[in-house]
Amino acid sequence: MWAFNPFTGTLDNTVDASGFAKLDGATFTGDISAPNLSGINTGDQDLSGLIVKARIQFDALNGFTTTVSRRGRTKIAKTTTTWEMTADASGSASVTIKKASYSNLPSTLTTIGTITLTTAQKATGSLSVALDAGDYLIFELTSCSGINELLVELF
Repeated sequence: MWAFNPFTGTLDNTVDASGFAKLDGATFTGDISAPNLSGINTGDQDLSGLIVKARIQFDALNGFTTTVSRRGRTKIAKTTTTWEMTADASGSASVTIKKASYSNLPSTLTTIGTITLTTAQKATGSLSVALDAGDYLIFELTSCSGINELLVELF
């Protein structure tokens, strides 16, 4: 099955399509390309509503004593509007999110927000930030208690 891979920005027949796009019942009449996912082959389609997540996993956090950083790089331009944190147990955590362009890393980091989980197992909130293709996202876990695994997502 062909599916749009949001991590590479391409169509790929090697990825699991579940959760990416609902394609059952579509009739394809020609070559399928990333800008034409409608199945009716009518030209460019707007992909701006596609849900793309930035996902960072922190593991082995029991005994947390110092800031832990994880970073990733964006493949496509996207404005994120929501954050979500989920943990393996009820606890508290604080994550500062920063971004930098490729040319500015590591000297110029812009803090885009600090998100918190307070005596809970999950939390969500709003965080609107425009990301350009190639931007780096840096997630700094600055405090943590009662949690061994933490997943942070922007979408």
